[in-house]
Amino acid sequence: MALRTEVSRRIPGVDAARGIALLGMIATHLMVLVSADGTEPTTVGLVFAGKSSALFATLAGVGLALLTGGAGARRAPHQQPRLGWDRRQVAIRAGLLFVIGLACGSLDTNVAIILAHYALLFIAALPFLHLGARVLAGWAAAWLLLSPVVASLLSAVMQSAVGATAYVDHWRIWQTPALSDLLVQPGLLAWDLVFSGYYPVLQWLGYVLFGLFLGRLRLERTRVSAALAAGGAALAATAFLVSRGLQSLPGVLESISDGTGVGPARLEAQLLTGAAISTESIQAHPVWFTLATPHSGAPLDLLLTCGTSAMVLGLCLLLCTVGRGC
Repeated sequence: MALRTEVSRRIPGVDAARGIALLGMIATHLMVLVSADGTEPTTVGLVFAGKSSALFATLAGVGLALLTGGAGARRAPHQQPRLGWDRRQVAIRAGLLFVIGLACGSLDTNVAIILAHYALLFIAALPFLHLGARVLAGWAAAWLLLSPVVASLLSAVMQSAVGATAYVDHWRIWQTPALSDLLVQPGLLAWDLVFSGYYPVLQWLGYVLFGLFLGRLRLERTRVSAALAAGGAALAATAFLVSRGLQSLPGVLESISDGTGVGPARLEAQLLTGAAISTESIQAHPVWFTLATPHSGAPLDLLLTCGTSAMVLGLCLLLCTVGRGC
């Protein structure tokens, strides 16, 4: 007889945060992120760019944690044999999402659809579903800090092997992956999804691990929600200030401008929104590690967006608690 996982009660704050993430992702694709002359970020660019998709990925991890025991009666992750059932469920969902994501990529749209990457993130998370909060905290921190280092070293090797311009221009698809890519250029598709695309699985797994950690906490408790809101805000602010401090060092902004081809007048808006800056061109350069720019995949970007994700989740949990009068 097939094992069944218990149905976890829904947590309204998590659902609310997920709604904000979806609305933010829609806004960044439908509205402009910088002013017409490219010198000023818009409100949408400042508030949502990079942060909404990071929140979406983080909440994927929260959802996986809740599915696998995070909201269970004993507050413990599922173990075998229930864990095997959970993993099969997640793998089936990932397969469906992957096909749907590639099918959406075949549409004539200018939207960077995350579903195929999302599916691979689900698969990559399978080995971590049995872990508790403390172990997941260590994995998340290590992944968020070290995966960008691996990405930078890999970029340096590839740029040395094939040329900087050739790697940046030709070793990614530069559009949402589609079913045709799976048939015509499967190698490039795999490289794009894991290393060089819009949502590279190498770095973005850090968001899912961070979300798994959050989902193992007692999210219904007010003090946990408050800690997430305050701690997330502090982490985001720290990452931003460290980035600004490093970029104030002599020659750093000039190197970023020269490497990305973004002129000084537009550089500030691009660093804040990531609207039209190719950070891949400086990924193998030390100045890349000063970036907190959306979708750069640099360590400070990952830490800042993990901070904003925790802050939004904490605030949503608090507001839903107040709304229920609890």
